Amino acid sequence: MPTTTVKVFHIGMPKEKLQAMPSEERGYLLSLGYAVNQVQLLQKLVVLSLAHEPTSPTEQRLGAAQSQMIIRFLVGMLHEARDLIRSVEASPVGRDYTTRMDQGGRDAFTNLENVFAESSLLTLIRNNFSFHPPNNKVLNKAFADAADDPASDELWSLYFSQHGFNSLFLVSDLMVIHGIKRFTKKQDMQEVQRVLMKNVVDAANNVFEYTMSFFAAAWIKHFGITFEAKEVVEVVIPSGVCGISIPFFVDMTVTERSRS
Repeated sequence: MPTTTVKVFHIGMPKEKLQAMPSEERGYLLSLGYAVNQVQLLQKLVVLSLAHEPTSPTEQRLGAAQSQMIIRFLVGMLHEARDLIRSVEASPVGRDYTTRMDQGGRDAFTNLENVFAESSLLTLIRNNFSFHPPNNKVLNKAFADAADDPASDELWSLYFSQHGFNSLFLVSDLMVIHGIKRFTKKQDMQEVQRVLMKNVVDAANNVFEYTMSFFAAAWIKHFGITFEAKEVVEVVIPSGVCGISIPFFVDMTVTERSRS
């Protein structure tokens, strides 16, 4: 199996220095890191879910719906991260850091504002489908669109298994798909998906860039002008995904045996 090596720099953060920071500034620092951690986890889940190679049309259909759900969770988390960054920028801490952060961090904030403009695809998905179900007005319009779409006829379905993990109310996700399609005013869902993934990647990169810039500015202000690694660890991992994926169907008997 082909492998690649990831070099990881282990940098300690003296808790005494963190304790000495003003509480609001420290809170923003830690919250930004936490937001990025969640964004990166969801990005990995998206990659792994898209990497799975289905063995049947049923698995392909349900796996695609599962991938779309993870992407919508990621959109919601990116929106939460953007809201946090906005809070930082509007605070006295943010005003202080405006001149402390590098240009990459400043550009990242501007780029995030553009990606999450009021009428942007990410904002529409977050406000209507991420972290909460759509309202009846949105659902009824999506329902009417789906009913008039012959290409969706096979998706008016429910899939039930003896385990909830392996079941899916596919008809419900069909309404979400048509709801997003209506908001974007695009007939080609592949084009919608292409734009969505580009926006998601752009937003994730800018959230990371802003957070790294904020951490670097905080480090220079409170910890010193250099980062000193406690150790450099080289981790050998499989190249690409190498068969690692998130399928839709999961063997629950393994979990059941472990409990007995």
